[in-house]
Amino acid sequence: MKYLLTERKILTASSILLTFEPKNSRGIGFWPGQYAALRFTRLGRPTPARCFSIVNRPNDQGILQFAVKVEGQFTTALQELPLNSAVDIDGSFGEFVYDRQFDQNSVFLAGGIGITPIMSILAAAVTEGAENTFTLFYSVRDQKDAPFADELLALEKTNSRFRVVFFVSKGDTSRFDSSHVVSGRISKSMLTKAARQNFETTSFFLCGSASFMDDMTEMLSEQGTPAIRINNEAFTQAKAVVERGARRSLSQLMFSTYGLAAVAFMLIIGAITTTDLLAHSTLSAEAAAKLSSLSDDAPRSNSGTPAPTITATPAVTSTAATPSVTTAPTQSRTYQQPVSTVS
Repeated sequence: MKYLLTERKILTASSILLTFEPKNSRGIGFWPGQYAALRFTRLGRPTPARCFSIVNRPNDQGILQFAVKVEGQFTTALQELPLNSAVDIDGSFGEFVYDRQFDQNSVFLAGGIGITPIMSILAAAVTEGAENTFTLFYSVRDQKDAPFADELLALEKTNSRFRVVFFVSKGDTSRFDSSHVVSGRISKSMLTKAARQNFETTSFFLCGSASFMDDMTEMLSEQGTPAIRINNEAFTQAKAVVERGARRSLSQLMFSTYGLAAVAFMLIIGAITTTDLLAHSTLSAEAAAKLSSLSDDAPRSNSGTPAPTITATPAVTSTAATPSVTTAPTQSRTYQQPVSTVS
């Protein structure tokens, strides 16, 4: 779907916020926490698709916002894209979504730019007015590298059931008051406090680097947290989009003129192969009969001639698996590990 880049805003020294508006439509629909695939034309050539989590909450204007960490060729090109440039955005994808009924007490664990899908969830859920509780542990290396810190603190003031704490692993922490910052990393004791010592009914939403996700998941598992309560969003969804595109291309090929010709060719080859197998089996049976007639130990029929040897013709079967494609998100609570942001 065509969108136009309408605004670019610097968030930190290494991240930017991009705003897109639909060109000739109402835009794609999405649930807070989902992501979309972006691609555009650069120097006259189409770029590959890259996936980014949607930062903003759903809106009537169809506006989409993405927070991007600039650290690779694609994100650098995206940063340099002129305003009003056309971008193709496909989606939405992912199952990293919040359920108001099931996730009544939720703890969100964000590492760096992993705040992006969580920001969308909190912006929608915290303002719903429900009596659910929300705690955000936001882990960053440096206090200057915390996108949306001011927005999160402002959001906390709108709902007494929402609490945000920043964990700064290195350097100064003076940007935040003492009630909102911890020097160091997220610990088991802090997780226990956030869960109110009840890991059975507390839902956890994790998004960050692979090492961050592994550390958080390990600590939660050690506390006996049920797997259904641990919701992960990792930076690996670009591969899934490529695989979906490959499956889609294969399906299109099967129904194209060339695809039908290929199927007909394969059927002809299969028929020839089956005929050869049958012929080979018949010749094998005749050869076996001749060998039996030359053997002194070959069984004899009542007429004194060797009894014919019967060889069964092997059956040839062919099965083809049809891929199953799911296009709509599910609320099954069995979450995969798709990216929040891929550079």
